[in-house]
Amino acid sequence: MSITPRFAISATFFAVGCNVALVSVMLPLIRLKFGFSEAEFGRFLLAFGCGALVALPLARYLLARYASATVTRCAAFLAFVALALPALMPAPALLVVTVFLAGVLLASTDIAMNANAVAVERLHVSTGRGPMLSSCHGWYSAGGLAGLLIGPAGGLLGLELMAVVACTAVLLLFAVINRGLLYEQPESSRKDGQAAARAFSPVLVIIGLAALVAFTAEGAVIDWSGVYLDTVMGVEPALFGVGFAAFSLSMAILRFSGDALRARFGDRRVIALSLIVGAVAYMVIVHSPNVVVTTLGYALLGLGLANVVPVYFLMAANVPGLPHGSGLTLVVGLGYIGLLTFPPLIGWVAEAFSLRAAFTGLSFMLLVSLLVLLVVSPVRGRPPVPVSQ
Repeated sequence: MSITPRFAISATFFAVGCNVALVSVMLPLIRLKFGFSEAEFGRFLLAFGCGALVALPLARYLLARYASATVTRCAAFLAFVALALPALMPAPALLVVTVFLAGVLLASTDIAMNANAVAVERLHVSTGRGPMLSSCHGWYSAGGLAGLLIGPAGGLLGLELMAVVACTAVLLLFAVINRGLLYEQPESSRKDGQAAARAFSPVLVIIGLAALVAFTAEGAVIDWSGVYLDTVMGVEPALFGVGFAAFSLSMAILRFSGDALRARFGDRRVIALSLIVGAVAYMVIVHSPNVVVTTLGYALLGLGLANVVPVYFLMAANVPGLPHGSGLTLVVGLGYIGLLTFPPLIGWVAEAFSLRAAFTGLSFMLLVSLLVLLVVSPVRGRPPVPVSQ
């Protein structure tokens, strides 16, 4: 069976999303296993962020020398194994080491697969087909939903067995589809002229900071939705994943429509409305009287954040005057720093005040990130223009 590049990269996003969802289910179980307080849990999660910091220069180095398909393949295989390891660790010290390793590999995989997805989109646009990066992120969210299906089985299988079963299933899926990934020349084999001397630009930094905020808001769902439902709403362990499930379902639905929405309303309106909806959603969660309203709040949050990150990635990949992939690598890297570093700080805020106070701060951050629209002017309703090589 022939596997097209679009199918392969979409399935890769699905597999990674599935694994991330499984981690969101395992994290509160790991917290209960070791008896961490909220602040201790936050410090433990900080190891993820430290791994992301290492991944930023590492992924940039690898993508400059190898095709994004090669980097995606190697990093993903290792990441799927590494993300299961924390559940198997018997001591906190070993737990921190494996979480750091998982952070390095997960962030590297995300950077590489997004670079590959941009290459596939450029191929589509150059041959007269429409953009497709938002749909890739839709498959990521769909993978999140699939990963949550095994969550309730955690009580039956146990944390350790659940991690092994999940890791095996995702590895088998990726082993089948990874051979279809699109191969493009690495940056070192291209002639970028004077652009090669530039790796940053003020516009790129602003996009990266805005992406950091969006990733932080999303990372808080992955790391803290289960804990919030446990400590604030008092739900049973079998329901720890319902917030993430609602978030992933609404996000997947809207991401599959993201490219059409951008074409009709333009990037600026899509981003502005999305950030406002995300800020409102966090306030709904904070002031929720019961688990049903909380779940609806997470669903609304998924709608708000659905297309923010894909649009930021497209904007970064098409900043003029930069080598192919440099803009994307920086913005994905900064975003992952937000995803993996800032959510642990929520534990410290929660310890000093409450999780509700921390989520209120996230709502404010989303509103502040609207400032990106004052300095960045996305192309309205058009697919990204390929960067000349």
